[in-house]
Amino acid sequence: MTKKNDKDDLLGFEELIQDQKKNFLPKPPKGQTRENESGLEQLTFLDEESQRLEILIDFFDNKLKHSFVQTELLIKKQRESNRQLKEAILPIITHKNSLFMQTISELWAIQFKTISKSSE
Repeated sequence: MTKKNDKDDLLGFEELIQDQKKNFLPKPPKGQTRENESGLEQLTFLDEESQRLEILIDFFDNKLKHSFVQTELLIKKQRESNRQLKEAILPIITHKNSLFMQTISELWAIQFKTISKSSE
């Protein structure tokens, strides 16, 4: 084709466009608007997304849970951490002059004074 033929083709196409209505989209049936169609598209998208997420949840729940069990290792690490904390804290709070022991002694003294007065 030559440039002249291209222009002739475009002229024919322009005439076709001018003959058509400005809106090339078909009119929706009565009672249905573009907003309703958009809402249906969103609903379809949400439904498909929900199905996709359910498949992923099933995959992570069933497949990966059995492949990468870390429960025992985590429990073992936590028990070791607890043991180390106890070893560090207990000598401090059970020392005779510690604030904890002084407070407990005062509470016991108050409680036993109250009990001994009420029993008399």
